[in-house]
Amino acid sequence: MAKAKGRAQIVITSIKQKIKAKRDDIQKLEEEVKTLESQLQILEERPDFLATILEALPESSE
Repeated sequence: MAKAKGRAQIVITSIKQKIKAKRDDIQKLEEEVKTLESQLQILEERPDFLATILEALPESSE
């Protein structure tokens, strides 16, 4: 019985670690979304800014 309880505790700890890792992933993704939203807002407010950047880039041969 003690062995089973020990294994159960290992499983519980593992699940808790996975949950924490997923929460960390979610936090990083939320930060990335905020950054992208900020960048999008800048580009929507200043479309000339994006056009200037694109004009400066060499044409890609796709």
